[in-house]
Amino acid sequence: MFDRRVGERRTRELGVPDERRRGRDRRAHITRRETAEGHLRNAIQLLNSLSGIPDLGPDVREVLNRTVWRLHSAIAETRFLHSNRREIGNRLRRSDPNASLEP
Repeated sequence: MFDRRVGERRTRELGVPDERRRGRDRRAHITRRETAEGHLRNAIQLLNSLSGIPDLGPDVREVLNRTVWRLHSAIAETRFLHSNRREIGNRLRRSDPNASLEP
């Protein structure tokens, strides 16, 4: 059996292929489990389920409704940014040619 306390595992060098560490799309193989929009939609579902509780007062319901509205606005903004990201990046580059933007 392997004993981690001995440190045998750390004495071996494991090579990593160069192609994994280079290039713009080095992280292209990693996929998100859920998009930002998906997280926002899940939060809306949770808040809507809370609003179904009969003992909530009108003030709490108003806060929940405003929160859900804000989350819907965030979804609309993420959709806009996602669909226009290339144009937004180009505008930023024109305004500051030395800006470093992630791809």
